[in-house]
Amino acid sequence: MKTSMRNMIHKERKIGTILQIPSEEVAEMLGHAGLEFIVLDMEHCPMSHRKIVSMIRACEAADTIPFVRVPDVTDEDSIKKALDAGASGILVPNVETVEQAELAVHYGKYAPMGKRGACPYVRANWFGGEDCGAYFEKANQETMIMLLVEGPEGVKNLPEIMRVEGVDVIQIGTVDLAVALGIPGQTNHPSVRRVLRQAAELAAENGKQLSYYCGTPEEVKEVRDWPGIGLYLCPIPETILHGTYQKMVTQMQEWG
Repeated sequence: MKTSMRNMIHKERKIGTILQIPSEEVAEMLGHAGLEFIVLDMEHCPMSHRKIVSMIRACEAADTIPFVRVPDVTDEDSIKKALDAGASGILVPNVETVEQAELAVHYGKYAPMGKRGACPYVRANWFGGEDCGAYFEKANQETMIMLLVEGPEGVKNLPEIMRVEGVDVIQIGTVDLAVALGIPGQTNHPSVRRVLRQAAELAAENGKQLSYYCGTPEEVKEVRDWPGIGLYLCPIPETILHGTYQKMVTQMQEWG
């Protein structure tokens, strides 16, 4: 493992974002801006396995922890290649059942915890440069499994999903959840907020961490006393770039 959040995750709430732009330079910018982790998104953007390797290198160069959002829980190949490349963990989308949560652990951990394909000569182990026997145990200890629960079925099964051994972090996909609840775009709707609070309490009860999305810095004040939150997610760079430039262009047009 190149970089791990394992020893830090229970000490303080870490701040990061999801990156959908397949650009090493943007990853470095975010790291140098102070973000402590970046989730590289293979689900919604065209990041190849080869690109993921260079993106992970860029995160490491900027001293930020790289995770990879894989396309699907059944995509064993993407999970294996992301972790072999040196990702500190994976974010698995669309988890709705205990069986899917267990499958994520199954693919993300070596035996006896799981059934991840074993090869000590991968980048995550300096291509065999470190002790090969110790690598598998170290990887099982440090690799973090993060699950994204996005729909009513997953919410219904959340108490059981939270109890799955090997799962470290749960994130509620508020955008998809709002759509599924018939209130698209209303991610701050009371129905969505109730789910978030429930998830935070369940995470605390089960020794997990909740990854909480903050649309603005002020939102931290609203949830800083909530139990179970271990990670804060900032808006994705596209949102900030688009909104900032749009505001700037509008003002320049008005004033010029």
